[in-house]
Amino acid sequence: MKRKKNLGRVITTLAMALAITGVISMKAEAKSLNNIKLMAPSGKTVKVAKGKKVKLKTIVKKLKNKKVSFKSGNPKIAKVNVKGVVSGIKNGKTKITVKSKNNPKIKNTIKVVVYKNAVKNIKLNKKKINLSAGGQCKLKAKITPNKNVSKVLKYTSSNKNVAIVTKKGVIKAVAAGSAKITVKTTDGSNKKAVCKVTVTKKNIENSNKLIGIKNVKVRCKYALDVELTCAKKLDYDDFEVFKYYIEDGKITQRLYIESINTVDNIHYEIALANMEYNSYFKFDAYNFLDYNSMVKVKINGLSGVKEKVIRIDSDYAFNSCINDTMVDRYIMGEVGSEIDKSIAFGDDSKGYFIPLSYSAPLEISTYNVPEGLSVRVVNSLLNSEDRSYGADAPFVVIKGKCIKGLNGHKMVITGKDAIGRTLQINVYFYISDSSNDYGKAINKTCLTYKPHKDSFEHGLNGEVNYTPIVIVSGRVYSYSILSYNYLEASDYKATGLPENVIMTDDGEIIVEDYDKEVKAGVYNITISFTTKNNKKLEIPYRLTLTDGIIVKGKYTYADGSPCADSEIYFNKNYEYNNSSYANVGIYTNSNGEYMVRLKPGNYDIYESSFEHSYVSYQNVFEKDQICNLKNRFYRKDS
Repeated sequence: MKRKKNLGRVITTLAMALAITGVISMKAEAKSLNNIKLMAPSGKTVKVAKGKKVKLKTIVKKLKNKKVSFKSGNPKIAKVNVKGVVSGIKNGKTKITVKSKNNPKIKNTIKVVVYKNAVKNIKLNKKKINLSAGGQCKLKAKITPNKNVSKVLKYTSSNKNVAIVTKKGVIKAVAAGSAKITVKTTDGSNKKAVCKVTVTKKNIENSNKLIGIKNVKVRCKYALDVELTCAKKLDYDDFEVFKYYIEDGKITQRLYIESINTVDNIHYEIALANMEYNSYFKFDAYNFLDYNSMVKVKINGLSGVKEKVIRIDSDYAFNSCINDTMVDRYIMGEVGSEIDKSIAFGDDSKGYFIPLSYSAPLEISTYNVPEGLSVRVVNSLLNSEDRSYGADAPFVVIKGKCIKGLNGHKMVITGKDAIGRTLQINVYFYISDSSNDYGKAINKTCLTYKPHKDSFEHGLNGEVNYTPIVIVSGRVYSYSILSYNYLEASDYKATGLPENVIMTDDGEIIVEDYDKEVKAGVYNITISFTTKNNKKLEIPYRLTLTDGIIVKGKYTYADGSPCADSEIYFNKNYEYNNSSYANVGIYTNSNGEYMVRLKPGNYDIYESSFEHSYVSYQNVFEKDQICNLKNRFYRKDS
């Protein structure tokens, strides 16, 4: 019995010893893994493109012999050579095992992902960045293609004493100087992009400076530009705008502000609400900058000048006044028919709308008036007898009967305002006689048509109607937007049209197949038709089709959260001498992002709904750019 008990004790002791040895062995094996550390350019996982190569970095610790061997778990997906260079063979996943040559039990593994595509290009949102010491900026990189590709990028700084950069591309300015931030691919494609960073000394004095209003200027009838002495972040509620008139000097109206817009916290746009763009919110109909009124801008929260008063010394007739000093107008009629037309400088019910801003008084002269017509200048600010007309804006009355046919006869009206600007209106007459009708097509610049089926890219489609405004003599009227005499014609034809563009039976020039694009270029077209007087007319028309520019960005609430599924409009201010107008509406996606293709030019941007609204006036877009928008509302979470 004693022998059996002793034997049992021996077996138990041996079992415990073996278990302890096993645990020690497992711990030793785990420790041995730490003796070999592996790192790929993309991090703890090798991410390599098919057909490309990346090199593994191996660190061997606590071993005298640092030599290791490499082995792929699946050479059909990824191979590895003796130097640790991994080659992507086929898209898929595998592992690379690294062993110590001195002790094969000491080993480690790293996961490998092989992608179908390699990065072909990296595009940064900024090529140059200026920061003051202590400041920071997020550098965003876009790679192409963006599908079936490794999106891991490596950010490095050429001078960490000046600027450092995080793994996510956040640049932090350290001290004055310059540095280059390089963004590289890690999939073996060896693509890179560079951003130059200039850091200036932190202006400590700014913290002690008084921050106030430096300047206030009129941007247009519905917007003011305010410049501060130095940067300060302000909110919508910090701004107030009041209007009064010189006669009584009393505040008559607090103007309703729609949006406050800024890109640098120094220059702010105060955008007033406008009934044309906002029909959901109630405000006074006279919520604009009146000619000859005084406007006071007040900004709360400033340590310096908080208020500034300016006089509105020009008649800003249009929502966003055009910069032209010369415009063309047209009058149509027949020999012997009575003409009684008024053309006004500015927006006035007594005259034909001409959106030229001016500072009164305006001295008006007329030249080359057609035979049979008389001209009267009505100017109540210079002639007390004219005040009975009840019009503030000066205008010209053209009356009489033309005694002969006119084919583009040019009459000139000039106005010289109080600050020396010369404005000119060219009035062209097209008057039918017994033998002929006369006409003119106003040349036009349009966007090419490029079909995009993705709903997010609908704003990139461009235009589908290239019909010009056609001036045709006959019925007496002044050209506005439509030419009724042309609409009443028949037998429309056109030659020289772009491919995939047709002329309809109604005289419109439109895209034929919406699944095909229309190429950019200048097209010299001849339009022919039969007038209502049964006269044949052939007139030239130059159509310029351009690819335009792409404007994109993000539309957010005041707190920075995305304003999703909102319709934003880009309203191009009318170019009166080019018959060019555009009002493009596009929707934001779920992230508040938008993308639109436009003709270069001057645009109002607006959005209005039951819950929120936004407006910004006279935004000049000349090239592809990013334009982020922020309204003054806070999102109502459901």
